[in-house]
Amino acid sequence: KEPIYSKDHFCHAWAVVSSRNFLIRHPRWIRGGRCFLLPFADLLNHGGSSQGECLRWEYNLKEDVIDFIAVSSIFQSQELLINYSGQESGRNPFEQEQPFHFLICYGFLEEGVKLNIPNHANFHGVLPSPVSSSSRRLRSIFHHVPAAPVSYDPFEGQNWLPCTPELQSCCANLGWWRSIGHDLGLHVSDDEFLQTHFTFSRLDLDSARQSMMEDGYVQLNPVDLPEWSLPLQNMRMLIDRLHMLQIPPVFCFMFDEFWSAFSTLSSIIGELLGGDFVRLSDLWAWRIDSETEQAGWSKHRDRGGRDVKSILHEDGMPKSLTVWIPLSDVTAHHSCMYVLPASKDPHYWGDKRSIPNEAWGELLQNVRALPVNAGGVLIWNQRLMHWGSSSSKRAQGARYSLSTEFQSTAIPPLSSCGVSNPASIPSFPDRIIMIASVLRRYQHMYGYSEDWTKFSFKAEAVAKTMTNNHSLQDT
Repeated sequence: KEPIYSKDHFCHAWAVVSSRNFLIRHPRWIRGGRCFLLPFADLLNHGGSSQGECLRWEYNLKEDVIDFIAVSSIFQSQELLINYSGQESGRNPFEQEQPFHFLICYGFLEEGVKLNIPNHANFHGVLPSPVSSSSRRLRSIFHHVPAAPVSYDPFEGQNWLPCTPELQSCCANLGWWRSIGHDLGLHVSDDEFLQTHFTFSRLDLDSARQSMMEDGYVQLNPVDLPEWSLPLQNMRMLIDRLHMLQIPPVFCFMFDEFWSAFSTLSSIIGELLGGDFVRLSDLWAWRIDSETEQAGWSKHRDRGGRDVKSILHEDGMPKSLTVWIPLSDVTAHHSCMYVLPASKDPHYWGDKRSIPNEAWGELLQNVRALPVNAGGVLIWNQRLMHWGSSSSKRAQGARYSLSTEFQSTAIPPLSSCGVSNPASIPSFPDRIIMIASVLRRYQHMYGYSEDWTKFSFKAEAVAKTMTNNHSLQDT
């Protein structure tokens, strides 16, 4: 007679229990800890260093329960991830305390972890492929769960940013950034995605060149850009998430899609600048709230004081320009851009950046509104007088937009903060450095507190350390 339970049955049951239990350490128990099976919680997948955990667990002695605590904001439909083994996550499997810990205990290798086989290793066999997910998933049903205060602080525990503790503790955490855009299909330093972005074929820009020479700007609607496909809705949702976390919208540039949007326009930018060009470090993102009737920036010229010819050719074509991309439909109610066309600006070739207040009376009829649909593009030279109007409560939703500046390589760098190759998207630490720098430069536009200035310097220092460590590893 065969036994009711065979060895195979026992091994299968043991594997099920051991791969799904939670080890809770506490001195109240013999040997310092116990293992528990927690229904539903065993559906949680591993986030680790690649995707980023959003929950941690701890034993609550007073209530005699296991508490799951949010370590980053959790949004509706976002997959809930935990770190199965905090000390082992992200390490080379050969260097883990128990070699191949995740493979032995859970049946997978971590995604994104390099498998460097040491010279002294005596290993034979075929390794399984890393996996990033499984068929069991647990997702949030709540609209938004804010993060609990966290103890991990790469900024050495200094309370630089009391209003946004998450950014303070997670700014340099690649996994954290990936976690808040993961369910939206947005990427952060994803090599595979960055290799797939494309640029437009060279377009017939005769009319665009004519508009730039005469009026100082080019207006392109989505119908003019049939090849362009941006995840506009998800990009807007990402900016909304940053807004909920009290993080300035410019941090959307931590994500690949926001850089790729401008890289796609390389052929158009090159045509207008007359050849090779570089990307300036001036970038920004807006979320203009119509409910409170917020406004864009007041009237200004991006550059060009005493020496206008440093940014303009004699025929009116630009040596530098600004590219502005709306992620939502922008109408007169949504704080659309207004410009004083170059052909109507008597001060255009003058030696001052501003226009005297008393001169505006006769110029008002020449002002032009530039509404544009989501996914369109506005490009203007940096001498053009422009501004964003106040929004209206009658507008449907906020206005979302991005901008970045470029210049020809034929002139000296216009920015003291440096330039970069537009053909490549900045690395993860370089994005932090650029955003930190622009936060300080544009702080006066929004009245950000001094906490942001302190934070930007600290974030910049941390990012530079990351860059230096990466350089040392490369050598």
